[in-house]
Amino acid sequence: MDSFRYGENLLSIKGLSEEFSGRSLFRTLLTPLLRLTSIVKVDSERPNYYPGLTKDSITAIGSNISNLALGSDKFSIQFDYVIDDQADAFIEVFSEIWFAYEQPKAIFIVSSIHQSTSNQFSRTSSWEEVTNSLSCYVTFKSIEDDVMWIGKSSDMSFDEVVT
Repeated sequence: MDSFRYGENLLSIKGLSEEFSGRSLFRTLLTPLLRLTSIVKVDSERPNYYPGLTKDSITAIGSNISNLALGSDKFSIQFDYVIDDQADAFIEVFSEIWFAYEQPKAIFIVSSIHQSTSNQFSRTSSWEEVTNSLSCYVTFKSIEDDVMWIGKSSDMSFDEVVT
C-alpha cells in the first residue's frame, strides 16, 4: 500500500485493484472508518460495468438502509446506511459499487446529528465543501481506478484510519 498525504486533510492510497489483494486492502481501509463513524452516505454514478446490484440485494444489508435510489439503468446509486453490526454486509455491497462505478463517493459521518445537514450536499460538492461543514471522512475515486482518496474534517485524524 502506497499512501501519500496532501496537506493535513487529504490522503491518497494506491493499490485498490479488483484482484484479491486490492479488495482486501479496501476492506482494511473501510473497517476503521465504519468503527469511527455512525452513518455512511453513498453516492456513485457512471458504472464501468453493470454490477449485479438490485434494490433487494442492497436492502438485504439490513433495516439500516434508507433513501435508496437506484435507477433502472443503474447509472447512479444512492443510499444512507446507519452503521450497525452488519458492517461486513455493507462492506461487500460498497466494495461492489466501488469497483463497478467510475465515480463512487461515500461520506462517513461521525454523528447522526449531522445526517440532515449532509443532505444539503449535491453530487458536485467537493470533498472540501463536505468536510468543512461536517465532522466526517469522504472517500472517493478520481482518475486512477486503483487509488482511494480520503478527505477528512480538520477535527478528524488519519492515524486511526491508516496505520
